[in-house]
Amino acid sequence: MLEGQSLLQRTLAAVHCETGLVTVVGPPDLAELLDAAADRLVREDPPFAGPAAAVAAGLAGSPSAEWMLVLACDMPQVYQVVAVLAPAVAQAHSSVEALIAYDGGRQQPLAACYRRAALAHRVDELRARGELNNLSMRTLIASLEEARVDVPAGSTADVDTWAQAAMWGIRAGDHRAKGHADDAGDNPGSVDG
Repeated sequence: MLEGQSLLQRTLAAVHCETGLVTVVGPPDLAELLDAAADRLVREDPPFAGPAAAVAAGLAGSPSAEWMLVLACDMPQVYQVVAVLAPAVAQAHSSVEALIAYDGGRQQPLAACYRRAALAHRVDELRARGELNNLSMRTLIASLEEARVDVPAGSTADVDTWAQAAMWGIRAGDHRAKGHADDAGDNPGSVDG
């Protein structure tokens, strides 16, 4: 928990808006956390098939809006990213298919807005070739026309280890017993966010 919220809850709070629908990709036990913050909970198939498969599951479970915001749920400062990405959509050139956050010059494809049609086409292409499972996000989006969106330094810093969690003041805990999600889905050994 960080400031009384799991990292998933912080992410949902950052993207909450009246007009958009939110799809969360994760295990069924996250349902108790979502309440009104998300509209759908879906799971990649097979489970743990990687970030590209998770994005594909989210894509299938989301409405057909022109743009799709994709965020990993392990970035404590994600609200800073959303504050920069959201206005970039309105200014995007019609040829741009991906607005990707760059933090200190580093690309973060799990903090990005994608044109739904372009992303769906790429997912269908890779799925037809049997290449979607265990595929990296960079490979998934390699053919998309990208625009770089510089975000505040450190805003895409993520929590992957206990040492990183300690730096943020995130405490360990059993998410099932305490009613909050860990940041890596249903891996009981993961960092509680």
